[in-house]
Amino acid sequence: MLSPDYFTNKEDRLLELYRQLEDFILKDITRRLLSAGEMTATADRLIWKLKQMGESQAAIEKKLRKLTGLTQKELRSLLQDAVLTSWEDDRATLGQLGIELSNPLKNAAVIRVMDAEYKKSLGELSNLTRTTMKQSQIDLINMLDEADLRVAAGVQSYSAAVCDILDRYAGRGIYVDYPTGARRTLEAAVRCCVVTSMAQTASKVSLEYIKEAKTNLILVSAHVGSRTAQKGRPPYADHSAWQGKVYHIKDEDLEKLTTV
Repeated sequence: MLSPDYFTNKEDRLLELYRQLEDFILKDITRRLLSAGEMTATADRLIWKLKQMGESQAAIEKKLRKLTGLTQKELRSLLQDAVLTSWEDDRATLGQLGIELSNPLKNAAVIRVMDAEYKKSLGELSNLTRTTMKQSQIDLINMLDEADLRVAAGVQSYSAAVCDILDRYAGRGIYVDYPTGARRTLEAAVRCCVVTSMAQTASKVSLEYIKEAKTNLILVSAHVGSRTAQKGRPPYADHSAWQGKVYHIKDEDLEKLTTV
């Protein structure tokens, strides 16, 4: 298993890649907002806005292609390190019972788990970048419209309006909206995805070793500040009630959980 402390700052290098993407998007939007100050005709301005959306998306996609390879390499490294760290902990625990565990990098079942989780996590990160790109296009048009409204109302000059709008946008950052209605910053969304991926991968690998060791008893870890029961939530959502206990897992359930 992985201790809570293990996850501290583990995702920093991957987050830096997404900060580069966020900075690129902000600079791209800034340049387009400033360029819009040169447009005057209303009809031409509408056409220009639509053109900017397309050009901005193409520019972001080009930037993403450069970052994708680095993202894939970093994610695979994070998951592999999580598996090896968890394996060392499991090996020490089961070793006290006289049970020896095979090397995870030479275990076909473990490798299948790692590959499956890697592909799933990569897909989630890809969805985040697509959502981010889409949101940035919406933000660009909204900011262009807001700047136009401020100028038309005589509240500010175009340059002053753009400065205010960009300051607010830069301070807020780019948000990712989820189907559930939840909203997170891009950085928080990436961190959540990566940490969850490491934890789930390590947990599934532990299940593989439980199966290999032919043991059915599991001690679940516990930590301070665990989630408590909330109205309308299912019983298992109350982590404080079931953590820190020993459980027996049936062979048929273990088989289902370890099927990739």
